[in-house]
Amino acid sequence: MRNDQGDVKIDYTLSAHDSIMARYSQGEAADATPKTPIAITFPGTNSYPFKGIALNWVHTFSPRIVNEARGGWSRVRWVQSIPQDTTGVFGTNGNSIVGINAAQPYPGFALQDFSNSQAISGQSASNQTYYTNFGTFGGGSSLIDNTFTYGDDLSLQLNKHNVKVGVEILRYQQNNFYPGNDGVMGRIQYAGAFTGSNVADFVTNNIYYAGIAGDVGRSGQRQYRDAAFIQDDWKVTSNLTLNLGMRYEFDQPIYEVNNKQGNVDLTTGVYYEAGAAGAAAAFGDARALYHPTYTNFMPRVGFSYQPKPRMVIRGGYGITNYLEGTGANLRLNFNPPFQPAYTYTAVAASATSAGTPLTVQTAIPTDVSGSLSSNTYRAWDKHLKPAFIQEFTLSTEYQLDNKTSVVLGYVGQTGQHLIDARAGNQLTAPGTTAPYATLVGQNGSVVVTETESMMNYNAAQLQMRRRQSNGLEYQINYTFAKAMTNNPGFFGTASVNGASPYWQNGYNGHADYGPSGFDTRHNMSATAVYALPFGHGKQFGGNSNWLVNEVAGGWKITGTAMAYSGLPVTITGPNSTSVNNKTARANHYQHLKIANRTLNNWFGTDNTVNHPVPIKTVTNGVTITKTINGCTTTSAQSYGCAYGPTTGNEFGSAAVGTERAPGYEQIDLTAGKAFTIYHEQALEFRADFFNAFNIASYKNPDNGIADSNFGQISDVRSPQRQIQFSLHYAF
Repeated sequence: MRNDQGDVKIDYTLSAHDSIMARYSQGEAADATPKTPIAITFPGTNSYPFKGIALNWVHTFSPRIVNEARGGWSRVRWVQSIPQDTTGVFGTNGNSIVGINAAQPYPGFALQDFSNSQAISGQSASNQTYYTNFGTFGGGSSLIDNTFTYGDDLSLQLNKHNVKVGVEILRYQQNNFYPGNDGVMGRIQYAGAFTGSNVADFVTNNIYYAGIAGDVGRSGQRQYRDAAFIQDDWKVTSNLTLNLGMRYEFDQPIYEVNNKQGNVDLTTGVYYEAGAAGAAAAFGDARALYHPTYTNFMPRVGFSYQPKPRMVIRGGYGITNYLEGTGANLRLNFNPPFQPAYTYTAVAASATSAGTPLTVQTAIPTDVSGSLSSNTYRAWDKHLKPAFIQEFTLSTEYQLDNKTSVVLGYVGQTGQHLIDARAGNQLTAPGTTAPYATLVGQNGSVVVTETESMMNYNAAQLQMRRRQSNGLEYQINYTFAKAMTNNPGFFGTASVNGASPYWQNGYNGHADYGPSGFDTRHNMSATAVYALPFGHGKQFGGNSNWLVNEVAGGWKITGTAMAYSGLPVTITGPNSTSVNNKTARANHYQHLKIANRTLNNWFGTDNTVNHPVPIKTVTNGVTITKTINGCTTTSAQSYGCAYGPTTGNEFGSAAVGTERAPGYEQIDLTAGKAFTIYHEQALEFRADFFNAFNIASYKNPDNGIADSNFGQISDVRSPQRQIQFSLHYAF
């Protein structure tokens, strides 16, 4: 990895009333190409160059009136995951060498995927033989972002009022090529759908899933974000200050500079390209293909009140609006024919059918052109809105003595119009006609981006702070909180087995309401700094000689500690429905009683429960036997299971985040001192101990009840102990 950065800055005073600043920044980050002994994997290289200019001019009209004007430009270029053939065995003829009849823009050959990431309805992942993937899907993406910033702030001091008004204009230019999850080289997947083993499917040339995207180059999306604000800090009395403000912002609907994007009218099911006849009538904006929002008013109110010398009460309320980002492949410029894509999902073999597998020779089309029809479309709700976030705080700080204070506070937040992704072509009931069957077919996909999600957060916070006294200072923070939502966002929550970004039932978002991915009931952190009382000018060793003082005097110890309770776990299960939904949860029958908990079985092995209830009869006379959590579920009914697979065309009854993962603990320590050499010259020594006691804090357990490793924890969230020594010369 190489990362070079540099800045040039000029500050110049033009006159007693004017000063200017100019800065130019440039950076280049790139990865070295790793070497592979056998060219069956093709590592990607990355490059991230950056350039930026910032300008600032401050003009003082008078001691009470000051104006600040600013402008800037930044350019980020992101070229990521470009495959490299490090041994030169395959080059750009790799597909033909291994028998795949498809052109290729990069060296290597199409990805041979054994992960079974394309879930097979009703099939247990425990039946799969996992094998290392090889080849490359050619997921190289190319992004150029230009951001232009213009702003002006005017500050006026008027008796008891400190007023600030300003405007801000942001211009976004995003030129992006993203080939999706299947890439421009293509993905060929073996899922055990025909022999029961993905390796056996590979040997017998039976492919379950194939996909590839067209190599069409960048599209260019554009947007202005304009805002104006006024803020008044009003000193009402000597012990009461009010903060009153209002901000208004307009987010221009995002459009493609050459009209290379399209949208589906969710009411009529008609697909429109930008600028086409009827697009303005259908969406309100013929280029962006969704309505603008003109109601982004954001009031701010706050106060600080000191009823007595040792106590301060603070509170505030504010509204924030912002248009959330989404995954690149949910953008409207990713629609055909502007970003053509081909996908094929086979029908798995059954007792009465051999299924519909593809072969390597026929899996990927030889041409993925703009005229290729697609069974997947992206759609944005024509009434897409910026997120509407309200936040309210109330706290009191009390000074126990001249060195110690305590803060007790409440923080609350609610959010509406949050982004969610929905399976738009989901059937309303098994056997019904799909809503957009005429556009994408009965089993096709319309991925809808809408703003129908919500969240809320409530927290009590306690803080104790001790200012430096006798060489010791510290701060302790504790939060008791609850965060709830019905959608984790398109990217979910990293390293958390939480809810899917898609609702299980696209017509009932409330059923996905539960703890957010980062919901922690208890969260504590602490920092402390202690200057050891030994050495010249200290309590002990004040008369020690030079050598003793240099060795033992002037040391400072710093410590940080953090601990929080476990993150939520959502129990998922095989998808037994036939309604085109994108995620599935297990059935939840009763409270999970955990006993004999280990890392190999985080949910325990106890098969007794407080209130046994029978499991529903399996439909169509099919008998399912599955050992889960130490209990066995069979045909008609069984007792003792907290969770089980769904049986037939039903949604899993398990809610989001019903179980919890292990908590987290970490303590870091630092010791250091400065060794004086001559006058102001010194050597500063420092020793850092990260996770000093090597505490293992574990990640979430596997959460799929049909997985052979259900309930097992195989990795840690915490870093291993790391010790770092450093020496700095100060002069």
